[in-house]
Amino acid sequence: MHALKHVVFVTILTLLVAGCSNTNQANENNNRTNPLDPTTNKTNDTELHDKLGYVKYSKHELNNSTARDKQLTVDRNEMADNVSRMILHNDHFLQVATLVTDHEVLIAYLKTDEADAEKAKNIARQSAIAIIPRYYEVYVSDDDALIRDIESLHNSSVLNNDYSKTLNQIIEKMENNENNSEDIKNNPRN
Repeated sequence: MHALKHVVFVTILTLLVAGCSNTNQANENNNRTNPLDPTTNKTNDTELHDKLGYVKYSKHELNNSTARDKQLTVDRNEMADNVSRMILHNDHFLQVATLVTDHEVLIAYLKTDEADAEKAKNIARQSAIAIIPRYYEVYVSDDDALIRDIESLHNSSVLNNDYSKTLNQIIEKMENNENNSEDIKNNPRN
């Protein structure tokens, strides 16, 4: 089971890296379309999405300086898009906002009235955990007011720490929301 998770993780990362190869076209599309639309960073090259991922290195190639300087990159926009889409495939969700930083995934959603709150929270959390690298912290809230708060950070960069105060405030609200729902569940008279 553990090996399967690693295979899935490597496969997802390979697909994400392959999807990042056409940045010029994506930048042109961003200038003409809605910046909140996650599809603006996607390439129209269907052949790229149909190809399998494959690499082969020799020890000599791996030891040369350009290979050593290579860093693993993650397309945060693509991860946020995939998490939101996976959650919305469940009938109990009406709207989902997902923000992926360098260490956190924040998910706020609007669910249907008949959806069980705890089950919805678990679906959202498990959807993110299935897609993102293991070291990410996942925060989930059914407080749909947080959708706007998360959206306010959509243009932020992990290289700029100006967003960290707002990010920490949102995380605190999400944790308080989760703690309050646990208190209500454990003490239904409150």
